[in-house]
Amino acid sequence: MKCDSLELLRCPVCKLELSFDGRTGNGVIREGSLHCGRCDHDYPIEGGIPRFIAPKDLVGSNRRFERVYNWMSHLYDSNFFVASRVRRRFWPAGEEKARREIMERLEINDDSKVLETGIGTGGNIPYVLSYAHHAEVYGLDISVGMIKQCVKNLERWQLEADLFLGNSEELPFRDECFDVVFHLGGINFFSEKRKAIEEMIRVAKSGIRIVIADETEKITGGGILKKSGMRLVYGRRLAEEISTFRSEDMVKLVPEDTSDVVFDYIWEGNGYLLQFRKPRR
Repeated sequence: MKCDSLELLRCPVCKLELSFDGRTGNGVIREGSLHCGRCDHDYPIEGGIPRFIAPKDLVGSNRRFERVYNWMSHLYDSNFFVASRVRRRFWPAGEEKARREIMERLEINDDSKVLETGIGTGGNIPYVLSYAHHAEVYGLDISVGMIKQCVKNLERWQLEADLFLGNSEELPFRDECFDVVFHLGGINFFSEKRKAIEEMIRVAKSGIRIVIADETEKITGGGILKKSGMRLVYGRRLAEEISTFRSEDMVKLVPEDTSDVVFDYIWEGNGYLLQFRKPRR
């Protein structure tokens, strides 16, 4: 993590500024901890990555999916892994075209600070930087396994991004600090979707467009995932919880004071896209 990024960070619980104690070098934070004077919380920084959550503190579907994604993280990008085979089926026109369909909705400039919640293994980072070579990318994920795989991918791609282990429902950033905020894949399974959307709005600058995309129930609720045996991965209880999801209900979670609300079906009906603009202050 860049030392300059410290000014963006806040306690995810109370949103108070954090104090830093640790080791830096060449403008980068290597190890240390962040402390909240109000909550008396300490958040460790390991391998340059602040850890704003501990698995034991997660509840509901967040806890179950954190375990699932940790388990699959080291194989997630493999062509032999079920997730990759499924992606090829619900992105029939190809993964690159599917990702660019989302990137084209973002209002990215070369000096943008870009936040992706649920960054996973970082598959969107090369596309973001292809639109704006000097943009600063920040990514947060609930799974330490996915974050570690993202670090490996960044090294392989020779790209840079600041990564954070955290919960999208309690973002560890100050108000109105990002020029671009988006989410691609995963929000369907969040414990508190409305809160995650409210947090995306909070950290976005005034007037910017926020973009959210994920699979429809055609995939998650009885379609490809079950046929691929994903019930065995997620378990019966979680599979039943997923099957009740309806993508159109995502629109109801967007606050009334937002503008330019658009809901589209994408990826040949296998996905949905929700975009809206934060009110100008």
